[in-house]
Amino acid sequence: STAMITKTMSKVQETRHAVATINDPATELVLTRQCLSVSKLSYALRCQGDVISTQLLHRFDQGLRGAVEDTLGGALNDTSWLQATLGVCAAGSGLREAQAVAAPAFLASRVAAKPLVMAGSRWLDLSRLCARKESSFESCRSL
Repeated sequence: STAMITKTMSKVQETRHAVATINDPATELVLTRQCLSVSKLSYALRCQGDVISTQLLHRFDQGLRGAVEDTLGGALNDTSWLQATLGVCAAGSGLREAQAVAAPAFLASRVAAKPLVMAGSRWLDLSRLCARKESSFESCRSL
């Protein structure tokens, strides 16, 4: 839900401010990348990545960029930010933007869950707990 994501974003922003007080750019950058980036939204992105507002994701991404800029001591131009969002093996910093991974995270979640859903569906068919009509279950008996 939007409330859950907003709450997570507030906590991340508070923690980013705390990390900024370390006064060691290398440590701040590692903590930001490992602990305060898109990984904090991964659960929400996997569950709701297809419906989370782009404005909310953009706000998260802007907070990440701002934290990196504060750590490095100045604004990054768009080309530098693009490089920072590339993977380490592609000469980037490995930072990921929420807007870029929302749809893939949601899709990956659905693909990973499909075998479990299909197994559950077969079990319901075999146990006759639900009558199947046109690939949807209707008339489920209470357990």
